[in-house]
Amino acid sequence: SPYEVLTTEISRGCRFKCDFCNFPVLGVKGDYSRTVEDFELEMRHNYDNWGVIQYNIADETFNDRTDKIEKFIPIINNLPFRPWFTGFIRADLLLTRREQWQLLEDFQMHGQFYGIESLNRPSLRSISKGFDPERIKTELLEYKHWKEARSPFRASISLI
Repeated sequence: SPYEVLTTEISRGCRFKCDFCNFPVLGVKGDYSRTVEDFELEMRHNYDNWGVIQYNIADETFNDRTDKIEKFIPIINNLPFRPWFTGFIRADLLLTRREQWQLLEDFQMHGQFYGIESLNRPSLRSISKGFDPERIKTELLEYKHWKEARSPFRASISLI
């Protein structure tokens, strides 16, 4: 039905090797994302047959590579509808790769989930994460305001 939210996968595996993670497919190199043609077929099929426009992205880290986001934007622009995507975004990458802000907007990634390991500096050091907790808080709020000025936006944070 049109009101349903489906799950779609863009790529598998994680390019990172976080100290605390036991995911079996870590350290992936290269582009293991699906083809744009296959992605477009799925989007059009679900819209044409059921009117579906909302999706959860099943990616370990959707914004792990800027070129992966760029790859799919032309398809989004050619769809006969405006999709709404939700997925996991690494906050540290979002904040250090500001070019992703507009790319995620163009991709229609209006729902974002951030797994923040901690906002305590000693805890972050213990798992080899050095991103400044104050910077995370300040810049995520800046991004939130930037995003809300352009489109609807929903975000969740899970403190690990």
